[in-house]
Amino acid sequence: MRAAVIPLKNLSHVKTRLAGYLSLEDRISLCLGMLNRLILLLSSAPEIDAVFVTTPDPRVQGYLDREFPHVHILRDPGHTTLNAAAKQAQHSLCVQGFSSMLFLLGDLPFLTSDDIYKACTLGHTHPIVLMPDRFEEGTNGMLLSPPNLVFPSFGQGSFSRHLSQARVSGLPCAVLRTAGWGADLDTWDDLCRARRLLPAFDDCFRGLKSAAKE
Repeated sequence: MRAAVIPLKNLSHVKTRLAGYLSLEDRISLCLGMLNRLILLLSSAPEIDAVFVTTPDPRVQGYLDREFPHVHILRDPGHTTLNAAAKQAQHSLCVQGFSSMLFLLGDLPFLTSDDIYKACTLGHTHPIVLMPDRFEEGTNGMLLSPPNLVFPSFGQGSFSRHLSQARVSGLPCAVLRTAGWGADLDTWDDLCRARRLLPAFDDCFRGLKSAAKE
């Protein structure tokens, strides 16, 4: 069985690089909007058997309980790093008997069902599949079979670290480069690009029409 895991930090600290352009309320709206889209995408993907969200914020749990009761919550016990959240997810999924984990960041507005299909197809023959950002610096997604195959090393330069780990392991590793996996949303330029290239962006993410002024 394969599980998809989306990490989400405390809502009070989301998208701080956009703080000069968007209020906290609108940044929360942005993050929850992207989370909604990913959950719908993953829930409809036949390659994914279960969707998990790991978060330290009880508000997120309450929100998901109302909007997406089928999504499983992994309560992050105060961890502040992405790597800690990923390690917790690895342990939990192994205990629950999942054979594979798709760990993906929550800010991928261009991700498509085809991107998920391509990653999971590669996962049939490659125990490690890495999806770098478009600059090939960070890692926007990784598919591991089993979930705890390598230690997560997210952060600046994570793609090269994950690639090195895969090479050291001696296991087959695939690198998947697509527009959907490559484009995350961290900066004002990223936000403007998403609004320009995705016609339904403003309709999907509540509150952004009034807040995002180009």
